[in-house]
Amino acid sequence: MPSINIDNTLETKAEIFPSVVNSSIKIYRNIEKYTFVNKITDVDKKNLELEIIDCLLKKYKELKIYDLSNLKDYEKEFFLNLGYLNKTFFNSNKGYFLVLEDKKISILLNCNEHLTIKIINDKLFTIDTYKIIENFEKYLAKEFQFSATTKYGYLTSNIKNCGLALRTSVLLHLKGLLLNKKTEEITNLYFQRGYIIKPWPYLSDNAINEYYIVSSKLNFGVTEHQLIERFISGIDKLIDINQKELFSYYISNKEEINDNIYRSYGILKYASQIDYLEAIKHMSNLRTGLELNLKIFINIETLNKLFLEIQNGYVKRVAKEQDINENKARALIIKNNMLEGDADV
Repeated sequence: MPSINIDNTLETKAEIFPSVVNSSIKIYRNIEKYTFVNKITDVDKKNLELEIIDCLLKKYKELKIYDLSNLKDYEKEFFLNLGYLNKTFFNSNKGYFLVLEDKKISILLNCNEHLTIKIINDKLFTIDTYKIIENFEKYLAKEFQFSATTKYGYLTSNIKNCGLALRTSVLLHLKGLLLNKKTEEITNLYFQRGYIIKPWPYLSDNAINEYYIVSSKLNFGVTEHQLIERFISGIDKLIDINQKELFSYYISNKEEINDNIYRSYGILKYASQIDYLEAIKHMSNLRTGLELNLKIFINIETLNKLFLEIQNGYVKRVAKEQDINENKARALIIKNNMLEGDADV
């Protein structure tokens, strides 16, 4: 299994909200001397990959290079769960992606665009997060001429990404909106303000989904820094709205919610095996407890780490190493993390 340390945190200054699972900033770039990915020849594709890798290795000796075709299925799924791959690249079963682990930066080569550069954070990103990916892009810009025009900005194969060619997103736990049936109202309000709110797609249709991906649909009319600052401000307000709705519901349903939270804590800590949907449900209850400022012997860093580790890629790795089934492996992962979390609370 490729060695990736998922304990790394990018920053210590960013404020930690229990509602935030993770966030990311993504930029798209195409190199002017090559045609877009949908028309590029195999020879040019190979040359482009070699040029990018050689360029990055000059500055970043710690760069990790992965050939998707050489990875086992559970290894690919692990990187998908981490957010280093998107589904298009994952399903292609071929191609190179690069990782700068200490900066939490991943680079997909020739996936819709020549370069898809992404920085991932386990809390809400800040303008300092953007500066990291901005400096990384500036280094590449010294070596390569990116496709761009004065009128349309950066050119991409997807017209929606032209302009800044920048996408911001955050995965939020919005249980307050769900409980008070305000999800549709707030989704429509935020759409009018330039945000897209969609249910997190990694749960089955019959599961109650408390998680939503919020992204910005703006790419013109603002600078990169203005977009980042505007997005953060909007997310701060959304978190505040959700918190108010959650506390409003809690006042009338305190006994039921407390019972669900502490029951979930016991199940997660002592279960000998647990499936994915049940684990997500109980972890969501613990997250609710932290959002309500209840005394629970687990912290948000542990919960966010567990959110990654209970997914299929990491679980399959542990199951293989321990020679146990996946539900037992998931329970073992949770138990070990909760014991560590107890010491940190």
